[in-house]
Amino acid sequence: MRTENGLKLYNTVKRSDIVIYNKNAEAVALVECKAPEVRISQSTFDQIARYNIHFNARILMVTNGIDTYCVKICKERGGYEFVQDIPDYKDI
Repeated sequence: MRTENGLKLYNTVKRSDIVIYNKNAEAVALVECKAPEVRISQSTFDQIARYNIHFNARILMVTNGIDTYCVKICKERGGYEFVQDIPDYKDI
């Protein structure tokens, strides 16, 4: 796991909040953390989706400490689905 990881995206430097890696050092989950007073919105999901262009993780999560949303990327179908619970590490 790595926090505040820098990345270059479209000639700009960004910073991901939390990246979770598997045993092969491949990113499997990406987490975007916001302050409690920040409402989770479409722009939050757009932000993490842009960061995932770099990481190509299977699980995306956004949280403000009050509300947490988890999305599983479905590469086979070319989309995503919201999941009720955050998956166990062994399942991602």
